[in-house]
Amino acid sequence: MKRPDGVTILSIYHYFVAALFVLGTCCMIAIPFMVAAIPEPDAAATVPVVAIVVAVIAFILLAFAALYGVIGWGLWALKPWARLGAIVLAGLSLVAIPVGTIVGGLTLYYLFQPEARTAFGELR
Repeated sequence: MKRPDGVTILSIYHYFVAALFVLGTCCMIAIPFMVAAIPEPDAAATVPVVAIVVAVIAFILLAFAALYGVIGWGLWALKPWARLGAIVLAGLSLVAIPVGTIVGGLTLYYLFQPEARTAFGELR
């Protein structure tokens, strides 16, 4: 079966969001270096704490990047589990007002349409 255009757009969107998470991680890595460059004597003492917090946040960002990337690939390949994963991520993005709410809502709307459900083998 040919992949519907809406699924292709959703797949590309998931790849794009994964790239944004990777970019955010790269930016997060620079924070401890910026704190270390502060010319105050107490700033050097906070670098290890900042580095630990940044490492935790960077790990979370990379986990979301991997999740979005894998689901983007699954949507591209029309894997049935990817539809469920995209529904979960769209539901989570609803709290990111206003853009996440709009994109998440549109994603949920589309993935419950008969065309999308048929593409993933749910309706035959």
